[in-house]
Amino acid sequence: MNIALPGLLIILGIVPGIVFWNGYFSGAFSRRFAGISPVLEFAQYVIVALPLDAVGLLVFNRYKGGWSFETLLGFLTGTTSSEAVSTIATTLEETWSEAAVVYLALLAMCFLSAVALRRLVWATRLDAHLHLLRMKNSWYYRLRGRGSGLPRWFIAPYADILVKHPAGESRLYRGLVEEFEVTRDGELQVLALIDADRGENRGERFEWRPIGGDRFIIMGETVHSINMRYVHIDYKTLHRKKSFLRTRLFLRSFFLQEP
Repeated sequence: MNIALPGLLIILGIVPGIVFWNGYFSGAFSRRFAGISPVLEFAQYVIVALPLDAVGLLVFNRYKGGWSFETLLGFLTGTTSSEAVSTIATTLEETWSEAAVVYLALLAMCFLSAVALRRLVWATRLDAHLHLLRMKNSWYYRLRGRGSGLPRWFIAPYADILVKHPAGESRLYRGLVEEFEVTRDGELQVLALIDADRGENRGERFEWRPIGGDRFIIMGETVHSINMRYVHIDYKTLHRKKSFLRTRLFLRSFFLQEP
């Protein structure tokens, strides 16, 4: 038991770090950093788990006691004596139900705090400035205008799209990007435009003709190239309403994770 208990406690101590990172890097966010080896990823789990475990021990010691952060470090570094292991085993047998409740609450707190942090990063666009926080798929930045050099608010992303046609010819379309979907491999699957136009003729006879309908759907497999234009909408005439719109956009970005 003296051999198995330290290993078990080490695993339980690292789990909060794993829950936190998997809670943060989930959904549209990549779980893994680009170029991070498994060893460095495991080190990140340990680094994150240490402060989280310290919080759990602090809460548990307020009610039961018998544990310390130094004990946790001893387990992680392999310097805990046999006497200390026996003492902890006895304490764990006496307080296992309370320890289980605190541990499960700690895991829930790790996940919820990670989700809140991810939404805060998304709403404040820290991911556009810090490479380690970037989303897995670059289409979210290109098609939404979430670049570090672009204005924070009121960006309208317009796309000029060259599409392959089954007849062997290429056609040019343009419009305001409304929404899109990507595949698991990160390829563009579907792109929806509003206020779309179709290019007609060539040379001096070239002109844009509007396409009827509420939105124009383009399949990603037919796209040859995309040229983006980011139009900044000036809201100086709104005065007080400008602050209201910014607050509204921030809240929508936080709760709905919109661009």
